[in-house]
Amino acid sequence: MQEYFFLDAQNQRQGPYAGELLPTYGVTATTLVWKQGMADWQQAGQVEELASLFGSHTAPSNYPLPEQNPYAQAGQNNAATGGSYQPQPDNWLVWAVLVTLCCCMPFGIVAIYKSAKVNPYYESGAYAQAQQAAGEAKKWVIIGAVCGLIFQALYLVFVLAMGTGFAGLLEGM
Repeated sequence: MQEYFFLDAQNQRQGPYAGELLPTYGVTATTLVWKQGMADWQQAGQVEELASLFGSHTAPSNYPLPEQNPYAQAGQNNAATGGSYQPQPDNWLVWAVLVTLCCCMPFGIVAIYKSAKVNPYYESGAYAQAQQAAGEAKKWVIIGAVCGLIFQALYLVFVLAMGTGFAGLLEGM
């Protein structure tokens, strides 16, 4: 059986889950479901592949449709539902890990934390929060990289100064 998305009691998209497991997630014959290849959301009891899971009981099909198709490509409009889609913002996770390992660990850890929030926000449809988290992750990556470079430059100056002073001390002996 194929994987389906469904709308929960709060009208939030859940899934994808294997079709035969939908009843274990509280899906009933009247719950709206969608899978790749379907033009629109339908009640689970009206989907031929799922009908046997729920018997023949279905409610009228005047249930409100969701605003988005989970498999639509970024920036594409869905004519069936009238929704529009925004591209997923970069989560900056790779840069956050590099800053943590190579530059400045405290700021890098904050950047990783912020980066980890981007994908869940985007997947739940909270585009504004996803963009905000991506912006914060970028900010902490830049702060960590700049602070790390400044620290390394100061350390190099210190080492050179100490090396020169130590060499002068040895010559005086």
